[in-house]
Amino acid sequence: LIPSTFTTDLTGSPRITYGTIDLGAYEFQGTLPVTLQSFYATKKGSTAVITWKTESEQNNQKFVVERGSSATNFTFFKEVAGAGNSSTPLSYSVTDYTPLAGVNYYRLTQYDKDGTSKVLGTDAVNFDLTTEKTTVYPNPARAYVNVKSNSSENILSLNLISLTGKNILTNNYAQSATHEAVKLELANIPTGTYILWINKGKSNAEKQTLLVVK
Repeated sequence: LIPSTFTTDLTGSPRITYGTIDLGAYEFQGTLPVTLQSFYATKKGSTAVITWKTESEQNNQKFVVERGSSATNFTFFKEVAGAGNSSTPLSYSVTDYTPLAGVNYYRLTQYDKDGTSKVLGTDAVNFDLTTEKTTVYPNPARAYVNVKSNSSENILSLNLISLTGKNILTNNYAQSATHEAVKLELANIPTGTYILWINKGKSNAEKQTLLVVK
């Protein structure tokens, strides 16, 4: 018995021809909301840069990037507006200025304007962070802070990051001077709590909490 619901396809053409149900190609017509070309998480110094490219977009409201310490446990990280409708390739990028110690997993989800969503990709990047192999003083700091490596690794740069992930200040240092204490000027930095990233050789980094008072 042929069900009465099998009457016409999406174009209105009869599905039943001489007693045979013909689903046809029209049953599967449709355009994907977003055609993803690539999705990568890349380590860049003490930050993780998450980039993705789309070939086309249709009714695309937004992208949501999530971060996690495992491939199954994610929390919200960033939201990026979609292009709505686009038939040309588009590039997107967000930066994580305070990645977790160890492996950071990033997941990209796309949301349509009707509220439906789809996970587009997952990638990971590893941050081999050392723990307190550097002396930071004074802390709390007022006009400046000294940073001295207690290991054989060189201090290549210092990054001062706000608790919201904004890069406030960056200083680079010559390798020949890194076994001595280096100074980071804080005269123009307002009172607050910050993350101090201490970037060393061999792709290692250390982060410490720094309190600035005026």
